[in-house]
Amino acid sequence: MKAILMMLGCLYGSVATAQFVVCKRPEVVQIDRREVSNKEWAAFLQFTRNDPALSRKYSQSMKPSQWSSNKLSLNRQHEPITGISWQQALAYCDWRSITATYLATHAKPATYQQMKQANARAKTRITYRLPTDEEFKRLPIPPTTDTRAGISFRCVRSVKKTA
Repeated sequence: MKAILMMLGCLYGSVATAQFVVCKRPEVVQIDRREVSNKEWAAFLQFTRNDPALSRKYSQSMKPSQWSSNKLSLNRQHEPITGISWQQALAYCDWRSITATYLATHAKPATYQQMKQANARAKTRITYRLPTDEEFKRLPIPPTTDTRAGISFRCVRSVKKTA
């Protein structure tokens, strides 16, 4: 599993470190230790632009409000992403889930639809979501807040083995 996280880190520019949290559910989940970065968001944007299904699905701009252009400034790439909506954060979590599950058994990403179809048969599903209110309150470091652009976000990761 660590190899998968490292692969995602290499692919999308993050080092996968997470805090383990046990929820009321019988599962163990991981909350990212840091917020989703501008670089990770840029990888998501690049994927959505290049994938026919996603470019149609997300016809509205997924560009954060604080980005003046579609290009990411090199000196801000490791800063937390801010200026996105709740729906955009959910779309990112969905994309990250589909990609992580697929990369658990494949060497490189495919189109969104191909990954989604292959994941329907996956024996292990990796899911990313936004934290619950309870999980959010227990974060050791509060999220970054930019008064001009809004709040950053972290993802919660869970792994489920199917029969």
